[in-house]
Amino acid sequence: MSDNFCIGLKSMILFGRPLLVGLLVIGSLFIFSSVSVAKDLGVFGRLYEIKEIDMRILIAKQLEEGAVKKVQDEVVKSTEDFYENLTDYGLRQSSITTTKWVDLTIEVNRDIQAPQKLANGSWQNKLLVAKGTRVNPLDHVRPAQNMLFFSGDSKLQVDFAIDALKKKPYNLILVMTAGNPSKFSERIKAHVYYANDALLKKFHVKYVPSLVGTGKDEHQGLLAVTRFRLPATDESILEKAWYGLEDGI
Repeated sequence: MSDNFCIGLKSMILFGRPLLVGLLVIGSLFIFSSVSVAKDLGVFGRLYEIKEIDMRILIAKQLEEGAVKKVQDEVVKSTEDFYENLTDYGLRQSSITTTKWVDLTIEVNRDIQAPQKLANGSWQNKLLVAKGTRVNPLDHVRPAQNMLFFSGDSKLQVDFAIDALKKKPYNLILVMTAGNPSKFSERIKAHVYYANDALLKKFHVKYVPSLVGTGKDEHQGLLAVTRFRLPATDESILEKAWYGLEDGI
């Protein structure tokens, strides 16, 4: 044998076995990796789509929310300003306790007619109330509740109104002639109304506090407008004046 052949043979003997082992290991890795890639392991957990927020939409929403809040704030302020600037009717506080009887009877100044259907299907006007007839609305409709007019700027009157509502929670309507009805309503957790010129004139309210109701017995068809002197010395004065005081004027 030549020297070169002997050297090559010795090299194979010295390095061939480790080289063979290495090739076998590498081959195994390829085999197992190909198997693992081919096998379907299913889905683990929930998958979410990656989606970027459209900044234009985000900015538009923020502007919209800001505009809505601005409008809401303006409405709240406008409402507060409205209640803070209601007309103060400047009604005087009564120095006496008495009832004024008011007759609401009116005289009809023209014939009042209404169409009526006849048996043959045609229509003809029928006379309901003739001109000159005197009509009292209390003969037909009687209110189920009384109204208490008072000034919200007077502590005496406010306390009187609160006490009256406690005594007649279902039969009394509170009507302010001065002050803020919204704040007072929140304070007592009840509805509070505000007067107007037509209401004061219709019920002949010239002093506060005044209780407006209907009379009974000989005053059955009359409106009872009772004004009170405060502080009241009689705790039952509201009950006594509910249908008007007998010594009224």
